[in-house]
Amino acid sequence: MTLDTESAAAAATAAVAPRAIQPGEVHVWWLLPSNASSELELQRCSELLTDEELQECNASEDAGVRRERVLARALVRSVLAGYLPSSIQPRDLLFERNAHGKPCLLWPFAMSGEHKLHFNLTHTASLIGLAVTVEGRVGLDVESAVRRTRQDPLRLARRRFSDAEIADLQACPDDSSRAACFLQLWTLKEAYVKALGRGISAPPGLRSFSFRVGRDGPQKHGANASTGDDSSSSNSNNDSSIDSSSSNGSSSSNNNSINSSTSNGSSRSSIEFHMAAPDARCWEFVLLEPAPGHVASLCVERRGNDGFQKNEALQVHHFEAALLDGGMERTFQPSILAQSACP
Repeated sequence: MTLDTESAAAAATAAVAPRAIQPGEVHVWWLLPSNASSELELQRCSELLTDEELQECNASEDAGVRRERVLARALVRSVLAGYLPSSIQPRDLLFERNAHGKPCLLWPFAMSGEHKLHFNLTHTASLIGLAVTVEGRVGLDVESAVRRTRQDPLRLARRRFSDAEIADLQACPDDSSRAACFLQLWTLKEAYVKALGRGISAPPGLRSFSFRVGRDGPQKHGANASTGDDSSSSNSNNDSSIDSSSSNGSSSSNNNSINSSTSNGSSRSSIEFHMAAPDARCWEFVLLEPAPGHVASLCVERRGNDGFQKNEALQVHHFEAALLDGGMERTFQPSILAQSACP
């Protein structure tokens, strides 16, 4: 075999090799719907879905909602198939839903090595996210700052938040900081109940547990947020073992890129998590800004699989999905606002 032939064979093998993910890792995939809006791309995405999924997507009269649903479901199928043997196509995957509607992978449910894939999807009109891990249950929530803070946040907080969280909101010095605090608490609570596989109204409800972000109030986000490039920021208060990073080889910046920060030097607040009832399970949380004007929270159950200890660093890798067929991807580092770790 010639050198060129050997190179081509190696490239072909690499192209079909399953994507690797290990215990102690979480891969978070982000997609900008605006980057996949052509009719040809939507048609390709539609071809990945089952007839039942297409009916669900087309049930809405809003064209934007239909497009968002198609892209979100296509992202799930294309990304999960990338972790499985190449003989399995995205459309082959089978899913089932629990009593609260959370989907899980029914077949094939495990990668080579019998690691079970856990995933969670979140989407808005402007950003879609998918978290994948073999560590344990996972929840991901993303919200647009404009959508969630359009009205008085205290009105909804009094219905859904704990007394401690309401007190923290009332203590905010102004409307802007109160809106930021509300959004961060809301995404953290959503991520947790999504990891549990329950709805926000399911018992015991959102009022049965509390979050507090940092000691000095919530991190600002949006147009005036720090991008993490401030070299004067200190990491001395960072007690978390979470290492949210991107791997080597990320591409150069793109005008339509999700990336809002590339620095690992930004200071991070802590996340306190309190429950009314004891819970022996170990949960870790990350609060981040994946794109300007958006706030997201990630919740991961730590199990310490395959000798990986729960107190070791949780590796969180972020990817921008460039093509839904798994052919291209870009790694990036979002702005990490706060984080927690298992004790």
